[in-house]
Amino acid sequence: MTATETQQTSLSDYVRSAAQAYSGKELRARFGPSALKRAVARGELVRVHPDVYAPSGHENAFDVRAKAASLWAGAPVAGLAALFLWGLIEEPPQSIEVVLAQDEKPRRRDGVRVRRLKVPVPHTIRNGIPVVTPAAAVVLGYGCLPKKDRSSVFYAALGRRLAGVRQFEALLDALPKVKGRRSLERSVRAAASGARSYLEERALYKVFNTQEFSRFVRQHEVVIEGNQYFLDMFDPVTRTALELDGRLGHINEYRQRNIERDCWVATLGIQTLRFSYQDLMERPEWCRQVVREVLAVRTEQQRTARQRT
Repeated sequence: MTATETQQTSLSDYVRSAAQAYSGKELRARFGPSALKRAVARGELVRVHPDVYAPSGHENAFDVRAKAASLWAGAPVAGLAALFLWGLIEEPPQSIEVVLAQDEKPRRRDGVRVRRLKVPVPHTIRNGIPVVTPAAAVVLGYGCLPKKDRSSVFYAALGRRLAGVRQFEALLDALPKVKGRRSLERSVRAAASGARSYLEERALYKVFNTQEFSRFVRQHEVVIEGNQYFLDMFDPVTRTALELDGRLGHINEYRQRNIERDCWVATLGIQTLRFSYQDLMERPEWCRQVVREVLAVRTEQQRTARQRT
């Protein structure tokens, strides 16, 4: 905003133009101390934190609370609040977490949780709010999530390409004392091996985890008629693919898509075996036995075909 525009725009008009938090320092520099005092006295601005203000009626909005906490602390938003800002959880938390260096002064206030770390974490700006990067949001917020939601948030960050495995590895190396670390490390190792969902992680560690399945390649890419497909698990020896269907696999839209995909993949001589979420969770030995028998049959078919030639 230029000096001329500042003169033509009143503080009242300025704060009405966007529902967000403002620092008192910024408002005094633009409009003068008297204008700020009058706006507060008229009820146009509400003091949210020391020298941090918000337009009256908007002070409880999540984005306003998040930016106000960041302005007060002079630090980026982290934890569950950061996960919400990145769209990785659906419900905004009541408390806003900010992350500071250990020797910085701000203490906890109502509605704000201060986390102190020995090392800085990467951050950026999202929707005008300083916030830690998606990978840092997951690492710092992971242990605050219900256990049933943790892996899905991690894999959502990967699937949406908000973060990569190397970023998680680097942050875990730098932050040895994060809640839920062991579980998160297990997911990161699974993702490094090709897993792209909790179900694939379970298949890696609990279902197809024995030596007999070690030759399977995870997330093997094939291109057919210009269409790109990634096979959850692929045995290049017998040309057998395993698909691990999540809870949406039975819905007609997904089912039709999977049928078409399996047909195209079959044109490459690849047989697809699909396992449901229920199968993988409740009867892993049955899943293993089916794959063993199919591999044995396809191996024999290949041997017979070679003899004939």
